[in-house]
Amino acid sequence: MDEILSKHKKLFVGAFIAMAVPALWHGYYVIMAMHATGHSFLLTEYSVLAIGLIMLSLCAGIFMICTNYRKELIWIVTVFLLGISFIRVMPGLSAPDEPSHYASAYYLSNQLMMIQPDDEEGRVIIRKQDVALEDAGGERAENEYAYIDDAEVFGQTPYEENYYAVRNWNRDHEAEPGMSTSAHIRVVTTPLVYLPQAIGICLGRMFNSSALTTLNLGKILNLLAFCMMVFWAVIRIPFGKNIMMASVLLPMTINLAASMSYDAMLIGCAYMFIAEILHLAYGAETVEWKNIILLAVILAVMSPCKIVYSVIVFLLLLVPRNKFKNTGMYAAAWTICIIAAIGSMLLINATVIAGYAATTVNDVPWSGEPGFTVSYVLHHPLDSLRVIYDTLMYQGEYYHETMIGAYLGNICESLDVPYFIIMILSAGLFLLPLSAGEQDRQLQGRDRIIILLVCIVIFALLLGSMMIAWTPISSPVILGVQGRYFIPLLPAALLLIRNRKFALTENIDNYILFFMICCDAFALYRLYSMICLYIPN
Repeated sequence: MDEILSKHKKLFVGAFIAMAVPALWHGYYVIMAMHATGHSFLLTEYSVLAIGLIMLSLCAGIFMICTNYRKELIWIVTVFLLGISFIRVMPGLSAPDEPSHYASAYYLSNQLMMIQPDDEEGRVIIRKQDVALEDAGGERAENEYAYIDDAEVFGQTPYEENYYAVRNWNRDHEAEPGMSTSAHIRVVTTPLVYLPQAIGICLGRMFNSSALTTLNLGKILNLLAFCMMVFWAVIRIPFGKNIMMASVLLPMTINLAASMSYDAMLIGCAYMFIAEILHLAYGAETVEWKNIILLAVILAVMSPCKIVYSVIVFLLLLVPRNKFKNTGMYAAAWTICIIAAIGSMLLINATVIAGYAATTVNDVPWSGEPGFTVSYVLHHPLDSLRVIYDTLMYQGEYYHETMIGAYLGNICESLDVPYFIIMILSAGLFLLPLSAGEQDRQLQGRDRIIILLVCIVIFALLLGSMMIAWTPISSPVILGVQGRYFIPLLPAALLLIRNRKFALTENIDNYILFFMICCDAFALYRLYSMICLYIPN
């Protein structure tokens, strides 16, 4: 190890300097915030965070590049620690739609604890002390916890005072007994995607923990479940392990995994499904019934979350028919998987699907204007195609950036990863499939076509669903589509780049993963320093 470490001394020294200098510069921002607010703890917390992240990055790189330790173990531990850092840097209900996901997990925790989950009006029953997360301004507390619409949600706006509130939460929020209700509507979907979060909330309630501690327990268990799922996927997939690891290392992916969002479970299920399909197609000698049941369970969990992802079932075409014991088993596999995907989807989302199909007049809620409908699209094909074309032309950059790490939190423009970091991460995603270490096995031509078609169909359905559900007719482009929606299919799409005609001659896998970890660390301590600068007047 010493000889290899000495060989890479310049690499690690350069990485340390490249991370330490910006850390010192952003420390100046924290000092400015400290002088403006008088909160001296900011510099201490930032120093611990920055030093910890730099050391984490260097240690991960040394173990990956200079030792024979299992890279997957080093990677997953690093992902978990980066996720914990995201929980600290972005406290509260900061992720997209996280208040609704929190209410959904709380609803399930009530059911697990055998408590009435909601009141007669359908509002989720929560502890009075937990209202503070949805009512950062204290309006409801001052009005005997009466329902108030549009109350300030803790963490949805990135303020320096959020760090002060976290530090002094137990002092400023007494554990008031009694129950109240959530002001946010829960997400109607399969409860399995909220099970880790709900268990975390149950633990917090059993030990009478504060609202913030209870929330963080939910986030940590969601992150832990995500790490277990993607770790299994990386172990299971016969090739493209580094590609899947890189997909998880994106700031957007880790940010979602370290929240209450069901996106963590959705991404984890998608990666498990892709890994199992490729294992059956290229690794296993025969398909067993347990493999079919596993695929069906994964589909049943993920399909109700976002209906369009149910199309992933057609990746089953990658598995050769001769790997099944007989034709009956092959037909049964398709039947079971399709029933699992469509059946669970219809069971949970039948009302929504029927509404989209039958509606002829659709006012988009957020705009109050008429929106697109299936009927309108069919009767105005040229206008609809124009909107789709303009969306592809003008929104491509936005999709790319928000898939990697722009607009973190609740789609907040100020919580972004710098563009040059996005480009480094994007270059890593593109170069990994071309690395010499990824050329041992290739997708067959037929399988490439199947994966490409599945990705295109899901992309088209994502655009179409948001066109009908979220876009007013007056809009020149389709609204509501975010880059994070493409993360579940990212490893499969990147596998299409692998080829032997255009490939690198060197194995640079470990170096790319190391650089991506460094980028994540930089993004985190930069986010902390930038949030410190947001000081309310």
